[in-house]
Amino acid sequence: MTLGACSQKHDHKGKTPLVEVGGKFLYQEDLQTALPLNLVADDSILFAESYIRNWIEDALLFEKAEDNVRDSEKVKSLVESYRKALVMHAYQEELIKQQEEILKAWAEFEGKPQQLGLPSAPAQFITYFEEDNRPQTKSERELEGGMAVSIGRLREDSQYDYKFVCLAHNTLRGAAGGAVLLAELLCAEGYMD
Repeated sequence: MTLGACSQKHDHKGKTPLVEVGGKFLYQEDLQTALPLNLVADDSILFAESYIRNWIEDALLFEKAEDNVRDSEKVKSLVESYRKALVMHAYQEELIKQQEEILKAWAEFEGKPQQLGLPSAPAQFITYFEEDNRPQTKSERELEGGMAVSIGRLREDSQYDYKFVCLAHNTLRGAAGGAVLLAELLCAEGYMD
């Protein structure tokens, strides 16, 4: 174990080494990152001493354990299993974050007809349903007078990232209602003057 400066050449990548145990280094920058903010000087010194002591004890214990563990294949298998679980967990967290962003975008969507308050425009153009069996034609087709779009069952898809079910009334939102809404938009925008 070496405290302070190291005698051997080692690329520290611009970091300042404080302690070396078995070829592993604790850097000043790591200590500063761990140091809680707003500590008085005496508390900072106590924290730093404790942190360095714990780091050294962990490094020495790990070095001793590594030399004495006989079934390294079992350890490698456990490490790979833990790594797999951590990667899957990180991936699932990212999916949840992406799904939340999609749901937020849908909930906050406001098109030009909503901004202008057009008579045929639905107040909420997109409605997302959390239930696993919705939207359903019978219950959602008349949503917002048939002028809204119902979405549900957002889920991961192996080919396109995400998939979902989307329902709109073909006559009201599509042909007839869509034409009326378009005419209202053209009038509001001054194209019919």
